[in-house]
Amino acid sequence: MKKLLPVFLLFIFITGFSQENEGIQFVEEKTLEEVLSIAEQESKLVFMVCYTTWCGSCKFLSKNILPKREAGDYFKKHFISVKYDMDKPENKVILEKYDVKGFPTLLFLNNKGEVVFKNMGAPQQASALVDLGKKALNPENDYRKMMAEMKNATIQTKLSPEIIQQYLSIEYPENPAYWLSKYLDAIPDDSTYTTTTLRMIASFSEGQQMKYLQYLIQHEDSFKNHIGKDQPVNDVISSLMTRAIMNYHFIKNMDHPMVKPALLQSDYYQSMNSFRQYSDSAECWNKFITIADKYLLQDKIHNMELNNIAWMVYENYKKFNDEKAFQIGMQWAKKSVELEENMYNLDTYAAFLFEEGEIQKAYELQQEAYELIQKDGPEGHIKAYKKRLDKYREALKEAGKI
Repeated sequence: MKKLLPVFLLFIFITGFSQENEGIQFVEEKTLEEVLSIAEQESKLVFMVCYTTWCGSCKFLSKNILPKREAGDYFKKHFISVKYDMDKPENKVILEKYDVKGFPTLLFLNNKGEVVFKNMGAPQQASALVDLGKKALNPENDYRKMMAEMKNATIQTKLSPEIIQQYLSIEYPENPAYWLSKYLDAIPDDSTYTTTTLRMIASFSEGQQMKYLQYLIQHEDSFKNHIGKDQPVNDVISSLMTRAIMNYHFIKNMDHPMVKPALLQSDYYQSMNSFRQYSDSAECWNKFITIADKYLLQDKIHNMELNNIAWMVYENYKKFNDEKAFQIGMQWAKKSVELEENMYNLDTYAAFLFEEGEIQKAYELQQEAYELIQKDGPEGHIKAYKKRLDKYREALKEAGKI
């Protein structure tokens, strides 16, 4: 056994090393100029990830997509890869030079440092990242060509729907609704009622929500029949109604089943904002709790929205001596945990349980929350979670339970 042990350990080491290096390999501790020089020597493009440490999508990309072998194999063959933290002072020049507006931004550069392709956001699959790489290598998708074409476009210019879609998804111009209108004019009739068009309306109708709400309702059946599902269309209609709520009275009189949920959502956010502005007002508090209770009873409320409002109740119910609100808030916290546990809602539900006298259960949940937040949480949150954990432990000691 003693003779075999080193070989066994070596096997583990080699296997572990290969697994850790299956994904995209990034050049480290090199300036962009040095990276461009390497790309020139190897006749490759540069793949650059512009990220921040606080960006959730950046974390997803780093943890779930970049380490995949599928991405690693393709990008090693075609690109010199590098990533820069945009919050670091030395990378400010990159942020400004390439007009990085959101994170993560994925840039594909030639060896002169010119953008040949660009993507905002994190691909959800390794195959989708590989597809971006393939697009970057296709001269037909050249970013410079696209930008020149869009810059010189006039009202009379006929542009392909593909180039408009690419432009909107990459640049998000000041007047997206104008380009959305151009897109709808450009697409052929058999491509009108697709999920792509639906996503375009949802994303780029800013400033003209009422126009596109009416358009979508007018063609609602056509979209639903073509897509084969009602829910995606309903979701976009609901979103447009909510965003166009400044036309409250017009929407209120519309004959559509999505009107009532949209108006309830509007009332919910208005009452929340009123309470935040007048946080000592019992009238604002009571109105907010009443409307929130109706709003949060709906299906498809996100677990974190339930958690956030539950925590607001926890922080304020004593001010108004509102035991009823406390019980409602505790149910929201419980439902949030039941939908999907995370460090935040475990902490919230534990706080409610402790106030309710269920100290043992509160302590157990807080232990889970504290373990989770230690892995990937802000320092201030870690300290707060630890303080509550100590508080619950001390209460158990006083009760003689530990």
